[in-house]
This record gives sequence, C-alpha cells and structure tokens, in this order.
Amino acid sequence: DETLRKMLAEQGMTLDQYRSKMKEQILRAKLIDYKVKSKIIITKEDIESYYNDHHKEYSGTSKYHLRNIIMKTSDFSEGKQQVFERMETILLRLKQGEAFADLAMTYSESPIAENGGDIGLFKLDDLVNNIRDSVEKIKPGEFTEIIDTDLGYQIFYLEEIVTTEGVTLEKATPSIEEKLYKQELENKFKAWISDLKEEAHIQLIK
Repeated sequence: DETLRKMLAEQGMTLDQYRSKMKEQILRAKLIDYKVKSKIIITKEDIESYYNDHHKEYSGTSKYHLRNIIMKTSDFSEGKQQVFERMETILLRLKQGEAFADLAMTYSESPIAENGGDIGLFKLDDLVNNIRDSVEKIKPGEFTEIIDTDLGYQIFYLEEIVTTEGVTLEKATPSIEEKLYKQELENKFKAWISDLKEEAHIQLIK
C-alpha cells in the first residue's frame, strides 16, 4: 500500500481517487460489454463466406524459379537488329541442347550472369505482361523465345515451380473469427457512440 500511495502521490493522485478511477473504468468496460460486445455474433457462415471471398489469401502460392539471358539494346534500329541476331544465335544453341546456365555466364549482360543467370523466385503476378505470358507457357526445364523488354532482349529459363500448401478452412477459422470480431466490434462501437450523440441533449450557454 505504501508503495502504491507513493507512486500515486508522484502522479498527483490519492488512493481514493485511484479507486474511483478504477471503478469508473470497470463500469465503462461492463457497459461496453453489455451494449456492444454482447451483441456480436460471428457464425460459421460468416467465417466460410470470408474464407471464400478471400480465396487467394488462403490458397497455395506458386513461385517460378527463373534464369535469364539478357542483351541490352539501344534506341537505334540497326543496333537493335544486331543484338536480336546475336540472341537468335544463343536461342539456336539452347535448342541444340547447350546448358542455359553456361550460355548465361558467357553471354548475358547482367550483374548476376556469373551465377548462371539465376534471378530467383517470382510469382506470375510479379512479372510484366509479356514476360508473364511467355513464362506461363513453359514447363520446368524449358526456356522461352526471345522477349523484347524494357531492359533489352531476354530469354528466360524455368528451373522449377515451387508451390506452398494452402490453408484449410478449419485451420483458418480462428484467425478469421478474430478478424471478423474486431471488425464487428469497431462497427458496433461507432454505431453505439453515434446513437448516444443523437440521443444526448446538448444545450449551448452563451
């Protein structure tokens, strides 16, 4: 008690004032429980509907492990044509069976060429349209045709597709229920405060 009294005194508060404040807080919490929280009901149907509406959030994701060979192009058409012809030669060598990583290390104009052109994992949505459309058509172990990109001409190789397992409705239920409860609590609390303001009689004294 002495320690508490000392701490309260430092804050300019007596023990009776502290008890009164705590009583108000408890009563306020009980009032909110009665007026707001007790009226919140999250059903199985609500949870299932949220799960279905946010399917992408809970479904498994696929990432594409890619390598690339890139040759930068200039704005001059003649120079660009020469670069394209060089890329055609590389594409032919790939079709003849030469290893993509070896050709990338030798010819790719990229800072990561020494790693065999390994650019890592990407979701399809991370790729620009023309690259995504080309990558989507190939299987692991295959490569694209020559693609004209903002960075230059590129050929992509699909090393593998890494797929992560999705979250079932059963496993997702606790987190969805908590999320829906918080949303509903906020909405009902705002509505309750709005009702109180409408019902309150406010008189301005000049």
